[in-house]
Amino acid sequence: MYDQKETFEFDVIIIGAGIVGLAIAHGLMDQYENILIVEKESTFGRHVSSRNSEVIHSGFYYPKNSLKAKLCIKGNSMIYDFSKKYNINFKRCGKLVVCNNINEIKQLEELKIKAENNGLLNVKLLSENEAKKVEPNVKCKAALWFKDSGIMDSHGIMAKLENIAKHNDVSFAYNYTVNNIKK
Repeated sequence: MYDQKETFEFDVIIIGAGIVGLAIAHGLMDQYENILIVEKESTFGRHVSSRNSEVIHSGFYYPKNSLKAKLCIKGNSMIYDFSKKYNINFKRCGKLVVCNNINEIKQLEELKIKAENNGLLNVKLLSENEAKKVEPNVKCKAALWFKDSGIMDSHGIMAKLENIAKHNDVSFAYNYTVNNIKK
């Protein structure tokens, strides 16, 4: 326990050691030498970051030129690159968006245009038979195939980010809660 009169100075303080907090530290390590991550739990990723679907999204639902679309598309390739570099499990299994009746095919066509307008590559409209070649158990009239969607080991990514941060002298304060911030 620190003496309340003792003070510490950091260039950057990050609240939360989930995947976002750890990734922020990773992104700032080259610019700042004195970073602190404060986390109320005893280790990283104990909340939202450990309760997600671990899907690597491709960014097809978002409006053209939106920040969400841009970041999702950029993040997609970054997750694959990071996972390959550090031998973290992932699978580029793709994603099928299906329609169950002929009247919905137009919506798939519009979604395909939206995805392509966002800069997505590897998007293909599939017939029922083509979709069954991708996933034999699918029942649909047509499907959109997003080849670059996938799944990842988010815990593996967080463990590697924490390890890199610690080896770059990022400080961690686990089991601490931020109650007040004064500028």
